[in-house]
Amino acid sequence: MAAMRARRFFGAAGASWRTLKASGRLSKDSKCLRVLLPCSVGSAALLMLHQNNFMCEERPRVALITGSSSGIGKAIAERLAAEGFLVVVNSHSSVEDGKAVAAELPGAMYIQADCSTRQGCEALVKEVIDRCGQLDLLVCNAGVGKWIPHDNLELIDDAYLHKIFALNCFGPLWLSRAAMPHLKSVENSSIIMIGSAAGGRPMGSSIPYSMTRAAMNHLTKLLAKSHGPVRVNCVAPGLIETRITHGGEWGASYAAVKTHTPLKRVGQPADMAEAVMCCVRSRYMTGQTIYVDGGASLVF
Repeated sequence: MAAMRARRFFGAAGASWRTLKASGRLSKDSKCLRVLLPCSVGSAALLMLHQNNFMCEERPRVALITGSSSGIGKAIAERLAAEGFLVVVNSHSSVEDGKAVAAELPGAMYIQADCSTRQGCEALVKEVIDRCGQLDLLVCNAGVGKWIPHDNLELIDDAYLHKIFALNCFGPLWLSRAAMPHLKSVENSSIIMIGSAAGGRPMGSSIPYSMTRAAMNHLTKLLAKSHGPVRVNCVAPGLIETRITHGGEWGASYAAVKTHTPLKRVGQPADMAEAVMCCVRSRYMTGQTIYVDGGASLVF
């Protein structure tokens, strides 16, 4: 029915649906239309041409997911797009992967930015607002880590310390500060931190990594307490199967999880997307950390 109303609109406007499709003008815009059709397309007043996309004046909710070119971030971007969000995909170094993710999602866009610097965080949020006009959901997923045995403190070098705290700890704060005025200007907005089970337990790929994730847990509570009605929650994965954690030093952890945990499985990126949607849908949950690790949290 919505598609029929859209066709009638284009016919009334003097350009047939088939003509627009044949011209190639809907090659990208048709993705956006799949998001916008539920917005009751029925009159010219409800549609406008915006940045080469047909946009509804009743805009879809806008979600920015940092570090979303692969793994957990990609799974979250895909799920949010399926729920009708206009998704902004971000990465720093994996530019082609990020563009490919955005190209597969209806109405999505890609913005490159370095979320380990204040300037990069502020520029990213500004570009989202310039291009989308609003921001409803910020997912702070970008992070870094490497395997350093906890009993070998000499392997922790200063460069790694500065790098991991800049991206895992300072970045979410810089992003939240830049995004907060825009999040407060819309209803039912939220920030979701993607942390780690290592932030609440003495585990993780390295001591510095676990330190940054513990800081993220506390940042979540502090922002939730001081910046309502914007809701701030954290989703903390345990062992999730991605290209970063597959093989190498993680082999023993994979075997232990599959052997000793209740569900006998390693967590998947889609598990994280489900937990994120719980935070998105709840209008009253704030300041909480949800642990997600494929059924491992009970005993591992």
